[in-house]
Amino acid sequence: MKFINYNKIKKSNPSFKVLLFAFNFTLFTFSIQAQITTISAPPSSVNFGTSVTILPNGNYVVTDPNWSTGTLTNVGAVYLYNGSTHTRINSVFGSNSNDNIGNGGITVLSNGNYLISSPDWNTSRGAVTWASSITGVIGVSGSIHSGNSLVGSKIGDGVGIGGITTLSNGNYVVKSPGYDYLSIVNAGAVTWGNGTIGVSGTISSSNSLIGRGTSDIVGSEGVIALSNGNYLVISSLSDNGFIADAGAVTWGSGTTGVSGIVSSSNSLMGSQTSDKVGSGGITTLSYGNYVVISPLYDNGSFVDAGAVTLGNGTIGIKGTLNSGNSLLGGKNGDNVGSGGVTKLSNGNYVVLSPSWHNGGPPQVGAVTWGSGSIGISGFVGSGNSLIGRGQDNIGSGGITELSNGNYVVKSPSFDNGAIADAGAVTLGNSTIGISGVVNSCNSVLGNRPSSGANFIFHFDSIYNYLIVAKADENKVYIFNPSLQALGIHLDAVTQTIYGSGTFSFINSNCRIIASILPTGTTTAVSGTVTAKVWVETTQPAQFVKRHFEINPNSNASTATGKVTFYFTQQEFNDFNAVNTIQLPVNPDDAAGKANLLIEKRSGTSSDGTGLPSTYSGTPINIDPSDADIIWNATLSRWEVSFDVTGFSGFFVKTQTTVLPLQWLNVNGKLNANKQATINWQVQENNVAKYEIQKSSDGRTFTRIGFINSKGDGTNNYTFIESTMLNGVNYYRIKQIDIDGKHTYSSIIKLNTYNSSQISIYPNPAKDIVTISGAKVGSKLLLSDMNGKILQQIVVTQNSFTIDIRKYASGVYVLKTDEDFIQKLFKE
Repeated sequence: MKFINYNKIKKSNPSFKVLLFAFNFTLFTFSIQAQITTISAPPSSVNFGTSVTILPNGNYVVTDPNWSTGTLTNVGAVYLYNGSTHTRINSVFGSNSNDNIGNGGITVLSNGNYLISSPDWNTSRGAVTWASSITGVIGVSGSIHSGNSLVGSKIGDGVGIGGITTLSNGNYVVKSPGYDYLSIVNAGAVTWGNGTIGVSGTISSSNSLIGRGTSDIVGSEGVIALSNGNYLVISSLSDNGFIADAGAVTWGSGTTGVSGIVSSSNSLMGSQTSDKVGSGGITTLSYGNYVVISPLYDNGSFVDAGAVTLGNGTIGIKGTLNSGNSLLGGKNGDNVGSGGVTKLSNGNYVVLSPSWHNGGPPQVGAVTWGSGSIGISGFVGSGNSLIGRGQDNIGSGGITELSNGNYVVKSPSFDNGAIADAGAVTLGNSTIGISGVVNSCNSVLGNRPSSGANFIFHFDSIYNYLIVAKADENKVYIFNPSLQALGIHLDAVTQTIYGSGTFSFINSNCRIIASILPTGTTTAVSGTVTAKVWVETTQPAQFVKRHFEINPNSNASTATGKVTFYFTQQEFNDFNAVNTIQLPVNPDDAAGKANLLIEKRSGTSSDGTGLPSTYSGTPINIDPSDADIIWNATLSRWEVSFDVTGFSGFFVKTQTTVLPLQWLNVNGKLNANKQATINWQVQENNVAKYEIQKSSDGRTFTRIGFINSKGDGTNNYTFIESTMLNGVNYYRIKQIDIDGKHTYSSIIKLNTYNSSQISIYPNPAKDIVTISGAKVGSKLLLSDMNGKILQQIVVTQNSFTIDIRKYASGVYVLKTDEDFIQKLFKE
């Protein structure tokens, strides 16, 4: 039995002739003369003029779907007329009673030709007939048949009853959802036609895309024309083999079409019953690509997890949905994409999933940015999406694109702590999106219960910020988020980790410390976790000055996850200044990335300093994948990620040896006899001795002495050089382990030249100052307190003057090329 009801198209107020009105206007005399030309109905006409369609070339098409002849009634006829002479060019008729030729309408193609739809033809087998805008139907006037029309083969096929989609290149696509394929009822068919010559013959798998199961109804959700001339066929009820209603979205070439039986070899399909791929619709993007929305997709055992898939508008996408080609939900009822997909003007897109769960409370909600060229795949989480914490339904208020291409996410159900439904407005970047939990660092938050829908926002395109008004709070907010800063010394954040996705540790001042992605099925880190950062004021000899501790409240020694730490390039540069094995000096430094190692020390710092020697656990080296050492150009930071089992203190270094000691302090000075005196304090472990080294250029060092280690613990050492220092020299200390391995301290620079020999007079001064005692041939730099260089002076004589009248009142710095400094005060 048929499941589709084909409703015939009927017109009221039938007319038996067409009246053409021509108006002659005489300018300036205001006289108007009307001319009426009557086109009489051809013989046997019943409703001549049921529709009139004017073609781009000026000719026009008149239908009479109830035309009858002899004993045959409602045969139907369609006529092409010359727009200039109003003479009939071509006529086409049915052959049977109730063929109702033309009752499906006339479709004009972009190239000017046209199609005649007659779904009732030959006992509702249906016909779609191509016609030239100049000559009409191919051949002489006459009846419709398979030689000049696309037709069905079975009663009720209703060819063309689903409508016709015109393509931008002049071609077209015919939808026949009730088509029966062999014994398969309502398999459905979609047929591509050439807009220059049409397509004729009986629908088959050789000229049409056809369903393989009962009630597949291919094209049931329509045909979408892409901007590049290609097209998509949406068939959410298609069966994938024996998998009922798996659904399919099929890409078709706009120049050759697509034919055959719907399958995963020519379509994107679901893999479980009632996945109904494409049931959420299609969003076409600015540059020809498209997004398939399948909110009912089942991800393994998770029912209605949902999926959103990017398709290439030039070649399409085939196969079954999976985490490699689609953005997926990971829990029952996540319904990813159920809120729709918003296309952005730059070709990217935003996915709304207000029912997403995150494994904890239901309907947390998620909004995910996707690239219009490569898409986004994997599971929705805080690492790739903007999410809530509780039943926040993030994104349920929709997306608004701003004039600069960025977008605003509206979340009226967001709970601001204990304030229910306070609402949030979040600014997203159209180029990179926004991810993480909604908070005061990335959003404007409401402060009144049940007022989340009361936000009114405007974008100031001149100053590039968002103005958010909350009249019920008597406030207007100016929201202009800056780039995310890194944590500073002793920053710490405690938060609860639950479900999937990346969790970033960001403090109340919007500074990020670290991020964690829970991994593993039974051991994934969860619950309350604290992340802390230390940034040493002086550069340690063996590790980067920024170091971390992550401490879960439960299962700290066995919990698993992928950790990401953040560093500045300057921090790497400072490390490189005192180490021969270098960290990356720029984003393209492959060797530097290969050198980077992580030393993990289990437990927590015993004295709160976070230094290596304060951890009791056995040190372990971790070598991150070079692909996980990333320079984020947008945020100007290094992002280093690695997998870990057990949480603890973490240090970035380049030497494979375990950090044996911590250089707590290294300094040097000249004693009264102008001998170099080197002092150092260390927290040591397993150290044999120290070798003191000297260099005249800071590059090539030679040994000048030894001191044996005092043993494990915190110890102080002093070395006095036996000879007097002459000029500029450099010193460093080589620490040697009991097993022969070694590391170096920072480099100390000493100079017999004394900045106290330089005098500035007067000081303070208003206009001219005299500088005396500077070494001839040396260079002096005058700068302000922000480090901006104002003058560079090459000393040519022992005493000279400089003019400071053009500088504002304040404190200035005079620096020698040996790094000695004198302050100059301008009144």
